Amino acid sequence: MIKFVKFTWDYYLKNPEFITLVNNENLNKARHISQSTVLRDISQKFVNRIQAILDKGAKEGVFRKGLDAVQVNITIASIGYYYLTNCYTGSVIFERDFLSRKALQDRLDFNIDTVLRMLCVEKTI
Repeated sequence: MIKFVKFTWDYYLKNPEFITLVNNENLNKARHISQSTVLRDISQKFVNRIQAILDKGAKEGVFRKGLDAVQVNITIASIGYYYLTNCYTGSVIFERDFLSRKALQDRLDFNIDTVLRMLCVEKTI
């Protein structure tokens, strides 16, 4: 799951246009992606894979039981997405450079810690 959190964060940083596309698609009420059977198929396979990891972790006593892969994915996506979509206003309001190398690493570390605390029976870093 740490790799998944890192991948999501790195993807957002390396592909800022992705966030713009998601924002635009939401403004258009999913007009384009709602017609994509390929995206639905890929998404279902992804959710199933994450669910299998969560279930295996629960069986091994590492993750809490009953975790929902969709909810976990939404949380992982949102903690990175919100930070980056609000980085300019946040930098002003909180008087720190949200996009400095250190701030980005601190945020990734925080995201990983947050997700592990959400998933794990006890924190295992």
